Amino acid sequence: QIVVTIVPSNRKDRYDSIKKLCCLEKGVPSQVVVSRTLSKKQMLMSVCTKIGIQLNCKLGGEAWAVDIPV
Repeated sequence: QIVVTIVPSNRKDRYDSIKKLCCLEKGVPSQVVVSRTLSKKQMLMSVCTKIGIQLNCKLGGEAWAVDIPV
């Protein structure tokens, strides 16, 4: 489980409240995204990829792997 929240503006008090509720009170990882971040069409794929990597890591996955032959 993970909570993804899209907020209209970057307000620290709102962000802190979401993180406190999710992490401390409910024990659920969360991702907060400011809507302005998603509004830039030319950067949307890059932004969504980065958000996806963050979500994967928060759910226990690995962002990158390097195969080192032994």
